[in-house]
Amino acid sequence: MNITKVTVKKIEGQQMLRGVASVVLDDEIKIRDIKILERESGLSIMMPNKKVADGKYVGYAYPVTEKARSELQEAILEKYYETD
Repeated sequence: MNITKVTVKKIEGQQMLRGVASVVLDDEIKIRDIKILERESGLSIMMPNKKVADGKYVGYAYPVTEKARSELQEAILEKYYETD
């Protein structure tokens, strides 16, 4: 998996939400609406999800391995800190 593009939009005035990101993988697949959250341990990402009938949230695009999640988070947060 090659992360070929990352875009970040910073958000101010929210309690935990610090931004929203999109990534392009291998110049072929785009994942939008990845949230950048501030938690006690620092910034982290939350993959896109939707609320289903029973009130729970279900992810519909997410990394299957911890390595892939780590690579995504690293690339997104790197772009977050670069963006003014």
